[in-house]
Amino acid sequence: GFISIAFVSMFQGLGSLSANLGLLMTLTYVQAFGIFIAAVALLVGGIMFLKGKGYPVLLYGAFAQAALSLIDLTTSLMNKYAVQNGLTYLGPVIGLGMAGFTIYLLFTPVAKQWRK
Repeated sequence: GFISIAFVSMFQGLGSLSANLGLLMTLTYVQAFGIFIAAVALLVGGIMFLKGKGYPVLLYGAFAQAALSLIDLTTSLMNKYAVQNGLTYLGPVIGLGMAGFTIYLLFTPVAKQWRK
């Protein structure tokens, strides 16, 4: 995350950006900071959930992971300078799948019973 922020800052400082590339840079900044926050939320929420607390933190972390995966997929589609192949979209699709499965599991009756 922080390496991505440094790289984006360096790339942005090289010169003027087109409108599409400026939006791409903004999404990359949001994604870089968001990944760090979501990772901490998932870690803390998971540990607290094992103790019977932290259900909302884990749920919000999973929603944040899903949103960040959508941003990653959007930036992959917008980046016309990168080589587009199946592996470009594999990471965001796996992230969406993991977030969706976590959200699904948190809405099951067993998980709701565990948090009580």
